[in-house]
Amino acid sequence: MPINPIKEQRQIAKKYVIGYYSEQPEFGTSLETSLSSNGVQFELINLNGLDAETLKLYLSVLDEAIFDSRIPENMSKILSELKLFIRVIGLKDIEKLSEPIIDRIKITLELKKEKNFSQEKDLKFIMQIVSILENKDPYTRDHSARVAKYSLAIGEEFFGSQYDELYGETKSQNPEQYEQRKHEYIVQKMNLTMLASWAHDIGKNSIAQNLLSKNSKLTDTEYDLMKMHADFGAEMVRKILGNEELAEALENHHERIDGFGYHNLTEFSDVAKIIAIADSFDAMTTTRSYTTKLDDVASKSKLKTVAEAINELQVSSHPHFDLDENRMSQQLDTRLTDILVKELKKELSLIQEGKTDEVTLLAGGIDEKGFLKAGFWNDKTQEYTQDKSVSENLPNLMK
Repeated sequence: MPINPIKEQRQIAKKYVIGYYSEQPEFGTSLETSLSSNGVQFELINLNGLDAETLKLYLSVLDEAIFDSRIPENMSKILSELKLFIRVIGLKDIEKLSEPIIDRIKITLELKKEKNFSQEKDLKFIMQIVSILENKDPYTRDHSARVAKYSLAIGEEFFGSQYDELYGETKSQNPEQYEQRKHEYIVQKMNLTMLASWAHDIGKNSIAQNLLSKNSKLTDTEYDLMKMHADFGAEMVRKILGNEELAEALENHHERIDGFGYHNLTEFSDVAKIIAIADSFDAMTTTRSYTTKLDDVASKSKLKTVAEAINELQVSSHPHFDLDENRMSQQLDTRLTDILVKELKKELSLIQEGKTDEVTLLAGGIDEKGFLKAGFWNDKTQEYTQDKSVSENLPNLMK
């Protein structure tokens, strides 16, 4: 049933609306059948025949849009000009896509009952999504908790210094007011960092289960699909929470300083840069099914000790020549990386001195070879062993 995307926006907000485009009649039928069999409430809107401007209006209010991969050339041109994120799939992939859509519908409809979003509701949404994803990929929760821990350690030092650099010259005018506003600034940035770091991988809910749990190296095509999680997560946050700062951090947490990241950007937020650093360190020091396995000698060589990972962070945060890519390279922000490196080195020293009760970032401990005792994928049991140092932790908003 056609709708006016502007006039009916309030009605749309009360239900989950999916727009689809395909010149194959069975595409919409297959999509409807796949979703209806699970008893969720949704509405399908056929986007065929809309001009570019009207299509843009629809895409701005729909919960999500799904386009047939066999779209004609003129429609591909229109989509590229609109510069909007759209899921493009083949008819045979609809069944695989239905599970993550159903999960999103359930959560979205529950949250849409609330008229106004707050950071508390944003956090509730994020943790619900992380919980769903944890069932598909047990590594996710521990990974998100560790990335949040590392990210907040960077932000704790950085945001206060940043405020002083931006507004320090006004401090003498009213010192008390200055400190109050500085505190508010730090709290806002730290809460955004906490939300974004916990949420940075929620887009993996839109990735097929067999890809998430694959216990061998991803093919180039599979890796390209996995990379789309950044866009999926950002679009989810934009459409449901309307939080652009949070969406930007999710979308760009795999960007690089040299512009060779997922979207080839050279300018992106400090929060996205912070998460990139924390994510990189955790990826180097922990294991998951499709990268490294502790029981596999060949693949364990890819896992780095804490000391090796610190060194890699330092190399990655300064311009250097990449032999593999045959070009100059810099992945991470220098200043932000230096903050984490300083804290990690300090904790390594504390561990060596036996002062483990003062350790927080490396609270999971380090084994005799220098590897982080974090959660890991066991190739023999095909199970993920939880990282007990973070698995019970829940995120808290600063006030």
